Amino acid sequence: MNLTRIYRRQNGCEASSYLLFVTLLFYVAGLVVAQSEPQTIISGIPWNDQNGVNVQGHGGNIIKAGSTYYWFGENKTNETAQHDPFQSVRCYSSTDLAHWTFVSDALTRQAHGDLGPDRIVERPKVLYNALTRQYVMYMHIDNNHYGMGKVGIATSSNVAGPYEYRGSFRPLGLQSWDMNLFQDDDGNAYLLTHAGDHRLHIDELSTDYLSVTRSVAALQPDYEAPAMLKFHGCYYLFGSELTGWAANDNKYAMATNIAGPWSGWNLFAPEGSQTFVSQIAYILPVTGSRGTTMMFMGDRWNASDLGASTYIWLPLSVTETNLWLGTNVWLLGYTNGWKLDAKMGMWADNGADPAAPAMPRPNLATGKPAMADSFEAGNPPSGGNDENVTTRWCAVDGNLDHWWEVDLGRNYADLSGVEVYWEAGGAYQYRIEVSNDGRTWTTVADKTTNAIAAGLTDDYFSAPGRYVRIIVTGLPPGLWASFYECRVFGSNSLAKSR
Repeated sequence: MNLTRIYRRQNGCEASSYLLFVTLLFYVAGLVVAQSEPQTIISGIPWNDQNGVNVQGHGGNIIKAGSTYYWFGENKTNETAQHDPFQSVRCYSSTDLAHWTFVSDALTRQAHGDLGPDRIVERPKVLYNALTRQYVMYMHIDNNHYGMGKVGIATSSNVAGPYEYRGSFRPLGLQSWDMNLFQDDDGNAYLLTHAGDHRLHIDELSTDYLSVTRSVAALQPDYEAPAMLKFHGCYYLFGSELTGWAANDNKYAMATNIAGPWSGWNLFAPEGSQTFVSQIAYILPVTGSRGTTMMFMGDRWNASDLGASTYIWLPLSVTETNLWLGTNVWLLGYTNGWKLDAKMGMWADNGADPAAPAMPRPNLATGKPAMADSFEAGNPPSGGNDENVTTRWCAVDGNLDHWWEVDLGRNYADLSGVEVYWEAGGAYQYRIEVSNDGRTWTTVADKTTNAIAAGLTDDYFSAPGRYVRIIVTGLPPGLWASFYECRVFGSNSLAKSR
């Protein structure tokens, strides 16, 4: 699948219903690939650098300098949840977001003080200040009992360091634990912090990024691991519940002004998935020659061996009303991986070309009348096309050949594809049919022998029609016919009278 955009406005926010990718990077020793070629990426496994050493980029962020990406993160080699003293902030580089080179320990342990052997340094984040021509690193500074609650700052004229530590402080007099940085389009920068008053604060930084000038907003409840995305005029603020090293269902709020008012908190991954067993670290915009994508960067913490924690980077999708992580990259990353061309900002499944023509939008099925041969109580047919990934359609039992159908309301001349976000990630077998009158059906996609496990499937075709039906002919073990969303794509051109 590729990226296309359809812009709308709702409540003052432009939104785009295109799937933003998220990548998982992994280095294959000895593999030499031209950097302009799409790279295969896999998630949730150890990623190694050019020397075959496990990448230590935990809790960090990525920035781009020139044509090179630099990844900063915590070095947690041989650490555990009970013993995690500061070692260093590591820096890696990549030009394709798939092969990483260890560059330096950008910030290193000192004999004593904030960076001493008895201190904790977490969630390092780096921004470039164009006015001072300095790279500025923020981090959480604490002791073993998390009683200090400070923000530390280091600077360098070189992106990879070494960074000179400049000291620590409590923003506006409040303790600060998990933190992040956000740089707006106008160059203004903000500190996002889980603060001592048990609120999630957005604090504006000075023009040199070295101090906090004022509080812009403070949100409840008491969330940690903040991150922020700005997308077509809307701000999205992410946070995690306080569950220690254990994963939870992260949430987000949105606003048209960074000062608010902010919406309530919403899920952006299926409830109970624990954000696909990860905790948010950063949202990275990736701009290529064909578009911009957003990368959700998460950590899957291993409390007994923090250095072996893996990275969960997943597709982030934004629509006019909600935002969620897509399971397609997550699931295919465990089977045959994905192809990524970071120079274009495009991705595809492992058997497709990222530069192939994109599926036309918009989604024609949203909110249209839906029916099915059966449904489980609480999971009606309408749950399968309401653009809400917390609802779904589910058949009444685990039998085969259950079907779901949507009436698009009129005949379209050029339906071009169907995307299904299944309830789980096994290999579903199915057939997609279209009809002009609801009586005579034409098969446009036959996946009755499908063996690829995927939480999200895309099928491309070209056909006229008003009705679209999905017939589930095979199921993963223990599952029923069920999906969160079915999206039908095509242009708005009407078919000629029939």
